[in-house]
Amino acid sequence: MSKVSPSKLEYIKLIEELKLRQTDLETRNRELSKQISRYNLNTLTNIENESKLFTLADNLPGYIAFVNAKTLTYGYVNKAYQNSFGIPIEEIVGKHVREVIGETNFQFALKYIEMVLRGKSASYENTFNMVNGKRWISVNYAPDFDKAGNVSSIIVLTYDITERKNAEQLLKENETKLLQLNAEKDKFFSLIAHDLRSPFNVFLGFTKKMVEELDTMPIKDLQKITLSMSNSATNLFQLLENLLDWSRFQRGLLNFDRELFLLNPKITDGIQLALDSANKKGIKIELSIPEGMLILADKNMLGSIVRNLTANAVKFTPKGGKILIKACSLQGNSTEISVKDTGIGMNKNILEHLFMLNEKTGRRGTEGEPSTGLGLIICKDFVEKHGGKIWAVSVEGKGSTFKFTLPASGV
Repeated sequence: MSKVSPSKLEYIKLIEELKLRQTDLETRNRELSKQISRYNLNTLTNIENESKLFTLADNLPGYIAFVNAKTLTYGYVNKAYQNSFGIPIEEIVGKHVREVIGETNFQFALKYIEMVLRGKSASYENTFNMVNGKRWISVNYAPDFDKAGNVSSIIVLTYDITERKNAEQLLKENETKLLQLNAEKDKFFSLIAHDLRSPFNVFLGFTKKMVEELDTMPIKDLQKITLSMSNSATNLFQLLENLLDWSRFQRGLLNFDRELFLLNPKITDGIQLALDSANKKGIKIELSIPEGMLILADKNMLGSIVRNLTANAVKFTPKGGKILIKACSLQGNSTEISVKDTGIGMNKNILEHLFMLNEKTGRRGTEGEPSTGLGLIICKDFVEKHGGKIWAVSVEGKGSTFKFTLPASGV
């Protein structure tokens, strides 16, 4: 048996060691390959899920963002978020929240951000300057935790609630107006109830006197009583007629039918009820209305306006006075109608509170005629229904002029 040289023996050992190392490397390689495969699969799944998540977020109507909890810089925003501020995503991601929403809004949001950093959800509503102007935004913060249980990011979900806020504000304003209107109506009806008592008290007093003294009553006294009763009945009729018109108008039961017609005949017809009272006081009523002037209006409402303004003028004009009813065309295709008297006029306080439902501006006429102010309120409602305006000019002791505008022909 021949000897094996040392160099050859070392070579054989080296070969054996190499084989062992190769086996070990192959084992490790197989294990590493398995780990790499698992890593690649998980990474691919995460990428696919992340892509789906971003696609979903971009199609949601809300504004979504992820903010780094430590630096308060944006890590992600969806399309709605970037569009709302009009800033490209590359100019938002990496920026501090303060730089995007502004210093004022950031200071307002800071206390809510601090709540989220303590692990609690938070929400608030505030106005933001967006690309389409100032908007009301509902902001909701939620914490996102890492494996150690620490807040790693803030999930931001916001919605534009401007329409809701506007609706709430409108509802609040309407509620306030409704409460105010109800209070005004309550006060108004209280005033009307008081004014209704006056003519009824006259009736009751005179009828009682007639029952007790009719057989012995002189004919002149009887004539005075019947005249007073007639005047009270006329005033009561006018008041009840106005109440009926106003009530129907408020409930939407009064028809509004505009038509084109000659103004002069309607004005003439509207003053007829006031002529008897005017004649008794020696008041002259004159008309200054261009022949052929046309007006586009509701005949019944215009008649009521003229009737009330004329009766009002007669009431506050002393004996021998004068009333002028005038009409003229204005620029913008409208007509101005005025009722001017030489009566007692009004002071500044009465003038400022005319046409107000909750203010009693009624006062006794020059011959003690009762007045509630309801006729002027009806005039205002009817004029405004036509899209016109009504106002008064007066100097105490020198008379008053009531003016109103209505659309002329061709509107």
